[in-house]
Amino acid sequence: MERQFDNRGALAFILAFGVVSLFGDMAHEGMRGLNGEYLAGYLIRLFSGRVARSSGAYWALSVGGYALTMATVPAMAFVLGRQSAALLVVLERAGKAIRGPANGTMQARAGDRAARE
Repeated sequence: MERQFDNRGALAFILAFGVVSLFGDMAHEGMRGLNGEYLAGYLIRLFSGRVARSSGAYWALSVGGYALTMATVPAMAFVLGRQSAALLVVLERAGKAIRGPANGTMQARAGDRAARE
């Protein structure tokens, strides 16, 4: 069952997601020096968007994507070679790709509600 936002809840949700996105972006940008420009990592978005829409598991995908990013970025401090660095970069990109469509949908719904009030 989908929960509807009231005006105050929608604004709080938008602000809270802004803070979460800030920390997620800081983690992402902190590892950019390790990331080659050839790794796009967004192929997973094609699938995670469809999974989010068909299952309605927006929160699970969002939290799972953030957890994957927050686990892989600190692990990059301990890489011993190119292969392990490449694996962690791919996993970090996967985390972002998994959470992206779910986050966008939830933020759009909250923004729509806040704009109507």
